[in-house]
Amino acid sequence: MTLHSNAVEDTDNWLFIGLAVIPAVIIALIAFGHQPIYQPELLGTPTPTPTFTPTPTFTPTPT
Repeated sequence: MTLHSNAVEDTDNWLFIGLAVIPAVIIALIAFGHQPIYQPELLGTPTPTPTFTPTPTFTPTPT
């Protein structure tokens, strides 16, 4: 009978894991998801272009 109880506990654990993981994923998507949503908008704007400007800094090296 102990084997049956263990099986039930395993299923309960999976249910608890699912109930804990699903909300965590939703919270993560809400918390971290906002940044990816805004990034595409920033890509459309000219503001991110300056990030590539540091690359020309290597050009002055040739005298």
